[in-house]
Amino acid sequence: DTRAIVRNILGDVSEPVLRRIQERTGGNPLFIEELCRTVREPGAEKGLPPQSVVGDVVPDSVAAVVRARIDRLTPAHVHLLKLASVLGEEFPRALLERLCGGEIDVLLEGLVGADLLHELPDGETCRFKHAIVQEVAYAMLLHQRRRALHATVGRLIEEEAGPRVEEQVERLAHHFARSDERDKAVFYLEGSGDKAAASGAMVQALGRYRGAVSIL
Repeated sequence: DTRAIVRNILGDVSEPVLRRIQERTGGNPLFIEELCRTVREPGAEKGLPPQSVVGDVVPDSVAAVVRARIDRLTPAHVHLLKLASVLGEEFPRALLERLCGGEIDVLLEGLVGADLLHELPDGETCRFKHAIVQEVAYAMLLHQRRRALHATVGRLIEEEAGPRVEEQVERLAHHFARSDERDKAVFYLEGSGDKAAASGAMVQALGRYRGAVSIL
């Protein structure tokens, strides 16, 4: 299992680190081994414990395996996968359909069959099979294309939320902060900061406020 593989390569690590490795690899033994072996080297070079760099590295060997799988898909499947990557590791199926501007059933079925995405039991939510798949697909998008897509997603969420837009302030902050729509980015970052502060999550609130200031 994940724990045994990780401890064999990295030694004893904390439960949060084990969970992070599980999230990034989806429990795939190949991915787990490659991730652990890769983070062990930079950690040693910098005098850091291996677990301190787990969250910062996507091993080239794992990324290459994932990229090879994606490259075997049809252009239409690749396009859908890249659009899905902008929505995050887990996302509403309806939002992906709206982003694509058309029917996605057949293409989505192909990506599920390729073991890159899977649909949750509720029938309304999709999730990348492994976090690394989402990261690699996202990296395939040109920088400006990413920013344009994040802006589009933000507008789609606004339209869907309507008068209840405040309930989506965190998602809107996430997307507009990665777009060229600076005014909306600042507005929603401040709003999400206020929401976090009101709930007592002061560290998170400070991070959102700093994000807004960095855009000004």
